[in-house]
Amino acid sequence: MKLQFLTLDYIKQHSRICGDCEDEILVLYAKGAENNLLRLCDRTYDELVTMGGGTFPEELMIAGLLLVDVLYSHRSPQEAVKLSDVAYTFEFYAKPFMKL
Repeated sequence: MKLQFLTLDYIKQHSRICGDCEDEILVLYAKGAENNLLRLCDRTYDELVTMGGGTFPEELMIAGLLLVDVLYSHRSPQEAVKLSDVAYTFEFYAKPFMKL
């Protein structure tokens, strides 16, 4: 499974993960995050690269890292955590690139 804009190194740095025993699940989460960001923005990867001046927008990379971290850290659909802060932060980074 090839990632389009997130990298395993960035994911591990962001989530403070050492070792490689969970690389497969991290890549799966990252692929899901990338696909969802592209769908949410209703844009292609190439459109977003153009909007980013030739590189994929850092804001969307951050939004993707946030999604992967939430998926990795909260693997159960029911947990006693407050995810509203994550949702706000994610929206802050992703919204400027969405077709409204």
